[in-house]
Amino acid sequence: MIQSMRKTSSGILAVILLTTGLTAHAQRRATRYSDRQVGPILQRIENHTQDFRNSLSASPDQSRRNDARREENINEFVSEFGDATARFRERYDDRQAVAADAQELIDCASSIDNFMRYRRLNARARRDWDNLRLDLDQLARYYKVSWRSDAWVNSQRA
Repeated sequence: MIQSMRKTSSGILAVILLTTGLTAHAQRRATRYSDRQVGPILQRIENHTQDFRNSLSASPDQSRRNDARREENINEFVSEFGDATARFRERYDDRQAVAADAQELIDCASSIDNFMRYRRLNARARRDWDNLRLDLDQLARYYKVSWRSDAWVNSQRA
């Protein structure tokens, strides 16, 4: 009876280790495959982020209720997005970027995306965000992650 339990436990442990190893290997393989494709996208994200920051700072919020808290929110969202982009860049440069890293970046971008949907900013800020959003969509496709509309809602509760 005890031997049977040991064999069963050993078998379960072997399956768990094998599954974990295959999953990690698949994530690394998928990332390596797209390294040449992700590099230029990441560079464009960094460039378009700077363009967006510049146009956003030059664009007053033209919605009916233009209060300091809303402006503070977008600046906070953009700052968090910049930090997430830097973390993704570091992981990418170390050849360790995986879907979770891309998802973090997309989640930070979701807060900005929702802000942009409900605010009337100048055409330049809107165009710069649209360019950045296209690159983020492409990154999301490579890592098979998606935009989460609840990311902005959750950040508003904090």
